[in-house]
Parts: sequence; C-alpha cells; structure tokens
Amino acid sequence: MKLAYLSNAKLPSREANSIHVMKMCQALGQLGHEVTLIAPDVRDGLATGVTDPYNFYGVKQCFKLRRVPWRRVKGRGWIYGFEAGWLARRLGVDAAFGRCLHACAVAARLGVPTSWDAHMPSFLGRRNERWVFNWMIAAPAFRMMMTNCDSLRRVVLADVPQLEDRILAAHNGADILSEGIEPTDLGATNDRLQVGYVGHLYKGKGFELIRELAVQAPWAEFHVVGGEPQTVETLRSDPMLPANIRLHGFVPPSETERLILAFDVLLAPYQAEVKIAGGGETAAWMSPLKLFAYMAAGKPILCSDLPVLREIIQDKRNGLLLPPHDAQAWARALWNLMKSPAERQQLGRMAYADFLERHTWEQRARRAIQCLTESVAIANHTTPS
Repeated sequence: MKLAYLSNAKLPSREANSIHVMKMCQALGQLGHEVTLIAPDVRDGLATGVTDPYNFYGVKQCFKLRRVPWRRVKGRGWIYGFEAGWLARRLGVDAAFGRCLHACAVAARLGVPTSWDAHMPSFLGRRNERWVFNWMIAAPAFRMMMTNCDSLRRVVLADVPQLEDRILAAHNGADILSEGIEPTDLGATNDRLQVGYVGHLYKGKGFELIRELAVQAPWAEFHVVGGEPQTVETLRSDPMLPANIRLHGFVPPSETERLILAFDVLLAPYQAEVKIAGGGETAAWMSPLKLFAYMAAGKPILCSDLPVLREIIQDKRNGLLLPPHDAQAWARALWNLMKSPAERQQLGRMAYADFLERHTWEQRARRAIQCLTESVAIANHTTPS
C-alpha cells in the first residue's frame, strides 16, 4: 500500500511522540509499504547538531520524509493540518495514518481512507478539537481510530459509542534488539547493583522517588538517562544529590539500547499524576516507550502499580508492581532482586517473551494495517484479502 503518515511532531527532537512517529513509519516501511511521513518544518525545539534524523532515531531509511511549512501566524495548527491533508491527497496514497488530528480530519474529508491514532482524551473535552474530531468521523473516508491503551479506548467509547467496531487499542512498542549489540561499559568498580531509569524528568515521572531510593539503597548505583540540559545541570550542582546517582543526561534514541542492556534492574517509577511536555497530564492514558524498551532488553522491571500500567506489567510475572510513593517498598524489592539473580533472570525472561508476543513496533503496524484493510473492505462491501 501507498501510505501517508500525518504527524505534527518536531523532527528531530527529544519528544517521545517523535520517537513513536519515526518507529511506526519504519515498521510500516519494513512491512513493504511505500510510506511518506509528513511533518511540520519547524525551527524551534529541535535536537541540535543533527544532520541525519534517521540515524538520530536509529531507524532505517525505508520511508520518505516530507516537510510542510509551520507558519508563524495564529491558527498555524489548522493551516498545517489543511496543507498536510491536501499533500496526502495529492500524493495519491491508498490510506493515511497519523497522530495529527487536524491533518487526519482534512485527509478524511478529502476522500483519503484515514486512521487516526489518539494518545490523550483531550479532544473529547476541548470544544475546537471536539468539532474537528466529529467532522473527521462523519467523513465517509474515515475508517478507524487507534488508542495507545485500552483505558483510553473505553473512555472514547463511553462518549462516542458509534465507534464500537472502528476503534483499536494498541500499546506502543519497541524494536527487537540487533544481534551482537554490546552493553555500554558503565565503568563500575564495585559490586553494586546497577539500576537504570530512562526518560524525562518532568513532574510525576518519578525522579524524586529515585532520590529517596538511592538514600535507602547505598548498595546500588542509580543511572538516570534523560532530562533537559538545564535540569540535569541543576541536579548535578545540587550538594544534596545522593552520591550513588549518576546523571547521564540526554542520550539519542539510537544509543539508549546499549545503556539499557548494561543495567541489572530497570525502573518505571511513575506517580499518580504524570506531566508531559506542554503541561498535559497523562497518568491514566500512558503507554510508556521505556517499558517496552526495558522488556526488549529482557531485564527485570520495577514499575509503579497504576491501573493503565497493569495492561502491560503483571506483578511477579513479567515485572514487579509497587506503590508509587513507597520508597521503602521499592528498596526492599531491589534488595531481594540483588540477592536473587535467578528471580531477576526469570522476570526478565518473561518480560522479553511478552514483548516478542505483543509489543514490537512491527506487530503494532501489522494490527493497524489489518484493521484498516478490514474497515476498507466493510466500507466497500468486499472481502479483505
């Protein structure tokens, strides 16, 4: 199929949605589809010093990247969506996917079979976004929508029950690690347990819990990978920062795999309220990229016990679920894992098995294509091939 992926992500950048977009386009391309990623031509918020966005994200150049102007005027989101949707139509694609609501709505209204990928429920409550959403799903060419978790799917269906047969919950994913990839040399000179965290340092992501945990677990070394440069520098100059916390700062997505492989245990210490870039709150709807990267590495995972994360982690099977605010419980769990290499291995093995079964980017892309094909067949009253 000839596909357009409609995105409003900044490329290349440190934002998680940009990783999702590039990984999904790679997966669709590797399945043999002709994919064009349409993204805004922005200047602000980009990763500096990057000449090759494919290399930055560690993806193969199996899809095209087309830029559409991001105009510095009021209503630029609407203007970008209109121009991106029209570009998909002019390209003569068989279908359009995407996370950009405005662009997907325009493509659908122009007759392009369209699937929209939602990761937050904000469109249900914001008047302008709700209008665009209703305008999109009323188009004959609108085929289906995806959500990044079942919790969000249920919320959408409670509000828009007519989508019952046209909505798919599909978690995010990760790539299968390349053969022969070597772990990063951490330079550890002692027998401390090497504990890793990969991700942003926004409020609710769990860094404060890691600080408490480091105090209670002096027999472990904590590696924090990620964070904005200013935030990282402020923390490094904090005299109260525990000595057994190592701040690696931002590492390009293409290099995080080697770091993850070097850790003994991995943390997903989300709190009950989790902020994202731009100030949104996502604790009830998240499908964290880090969890799937952890699972792909076959490592034991300590994860906050939040309802949406139970869709991915089953306690004492493929990870350990712990109270988000109880540092002592996390310290006890780490101590037990340090004393039981066999348990670490078993948890990691089950996490990897579940990853292979349902959480690769390729599987997410296949499910999206299958549902789109079925919805097109239903609309055309034909049998899907």
